[in-house]
Amino acid sequence: MPCIVFDKAEIDMLLAADIPAPIRDKLTAATAAPDEREAKIIEIAGDMAYVREGEVEIDDPCHGMPIISEGGDNGAYVLAWVWADFAGTELDKTCAECGEPRGDDEDPDGLCDGCRGKDEAAA
Repeated sequence: MPCIVFDKAEIDMLLAADIPAPIRDKLTAATAAPDEREAKIIEIAGDMAYVREGEVEIDDPCHGMPIISEGGDNGAYVLAWVWADFAGTELDKTCAECGEPRGDDEDPDGLCDGCRGKDEAAA
């Protein structure tokens, strides 16, 4: 299922436009502050032992409403972010020579601009 992310200004612009009621209702619900029950669920999830800053995090309700799925069982699922470390993988963003960040380039040599420049100067 595709996912589209809108910032606050874009959502406000959409809500100001003449859009169908079902879409307006979904946007309004998605941007609403958590109610008391939802806030408590987020608090309980945030206190879980496996939530660790930089590894497993739940969005702060002030910066984006966490997604909560509550059914008939005694609990709820709360969407969390899990850090995927690229170190040692083909997606690694550190220089293969000096270990410093390479930036966003996708050069297949795996070198940062500084180390690539040293190699080119030596050639």
